[in-house]
Amino acid sequence: MISDQLKEEIRDAADIVEVVGDVVKLKRSGNGFSGLCPFHNERTPSFHVTPRLGIFKCFGCNESGDVFSFLMKTQGLTFPEAMRVLADRYGIELPEDQGDEPTHQQQEREGIYHALTFAGLYYHRQLRESDEAEEARNILHERGFDPATQKAFGLGYAPGGGEQLLEEAHREGIDDEYLLKADLIKPSNRGDGYYDTFRNRLMFPIFHPSGKLIAFGGRVIGDNKRTAKYVNSAQTEVYNKSEVLYGLNFAKNEIRREEEVILVEGYTDVISMHQAGLKHVVSSSGTSLTKDQIRVLKRYTQKMLMIYDADEAGQTAMVRGIQTALEGGMDLMLLTLPDREDPDTFIRRQGEKAFRELRAASAVDFVTFLIGRARESGELDHPSNRAALIHSVIELISRMPDELQRQVYVQHLHQQTQSFRKGSDRELFEELGRQMAARREEAMRERQRAGRRQGADGPPADDPRFSGGAGGAGGAGGAGGPVGA
Repeated sequence: MISDQLKEEIRDAADIVEVVGDVVKLKRSGNGFSGLCPFHNERTPSFHVTPRLGIFKCFGCNESGDVFSFLMKTQGLTFPEAMRVLADRYGIELPEDQGDEPTHQQQEREGIYHALTFAGLYYHRQLRESDEAEEARNILHERGFDPATQKAFGLGYAPGGGEQLLEEAHREGIDDEYLLKADLIKPSNRGDGYYDTFRNRLMFPIFHPSGKLIAFGGRVIGDNKRTAKYVNSAQTEVYNKSEVLYGLNFAKNEIRREEEVILVEGYTDVISMHQAGLKHVVSSSGTSLTKDQIRVLKRYTQKMLMIYDADEAGQTAMVRGIQTALEGGMDLMLLTLPDREDPDTFIRRQGEKAFRELRAASAVDFVTFLIGRARESGELDHPSNRAALIHSVIELISRMPDELQRQVYVQHLHQQTQSFRKGSDRELFEELGRQMAARREEAMRERQRAGRRQGADGPPADDPRFSGGAGGAGGAGGAGGPVGA
């Protein structure tokens, strides 16, 4: 028998807008979302979703319900099946059969979640109560993080003793196996025990979009040059860093409301902007932006404003992120902050109103950003650099999945480069065609290499049942030819 508590945990974790959005194209309408009803034919939207209440209702056919009933009605599922689908989607463990014992993997995941939750509470309590955490509290005070914000984000402090978390976990009866698999402890180099992974660090819990604690980031306290400034949890059974965006659990509803996500570099950028009232902000969690992170964000919006630190490292990271965002089909804008500021310092000094004004006045598309960056650095002073810049911008445009978007951005590049490049846009479209053809050829070669690697362990190359594959791959490679030729 499934407990009511477990049902409510799944209901709270499930995002009804996301689930319904898999079936219905939703648009914001007042405090909710609307779309064409999936239960009857209509031309004018009468189907509404209210995320605050977790319900849907069609005012045309009177179908209504919650996230469970939506799945049951649209996919023909029973209630237990709908619950399992949502539990799997939002990282909540259910036994394979409610009458059976949990599997070893399920027990392991639940043990890891329990260890992480314990650690989050322990670190937060240390931050509030420990004399040793005084410097960590001072850092948060200097950044203006009030107690409510510290509690909401679960900020904490990892003591510097080396085994204090481990010892407290033992007193709570938590097995070393789960602490180790959660990357909360590491084996001693002496081979005789374990030590805490995070020591003398300001702790930032990292949450799944459903709200489950899955990892930590830790910032070193003081000026210890022998250790990295930030240390993040390693990959675990419950934490895939390439898919995780810091702050998404807090931001997802605001992202839908604003119809845009702001992507920043660091944990404190997210927290400062959230506290200032800009709550549709996430961070790539200490890693370069990934395709998986883009895939996750597109559940909520296709519009992204990218703001990285104004120093050289931040601007370089922003350039790398452009390609990933464009390949994922994001509608991308970029914003460079003045005077080498980062989002954290800017928002604390200037506030939400100043940020929104700067965003309206200074956010630009990626073509304008890259050309402006090259102009400011003096790269455009030499003709060969100008040509290289145009080639690199067209290479980025070639990665955009939408043909019409590619056409528009090539024409935009033509307009942006008229001051140092004469001629029409024809040459630019020809270059786009060449680059897209080269990428198709490389993709075909990679498929052939993969086929050969698979064949090494598979059937003989002359087996007639597996012949003819190469021709099919080559034919498929010609789809979606270059535009503007």
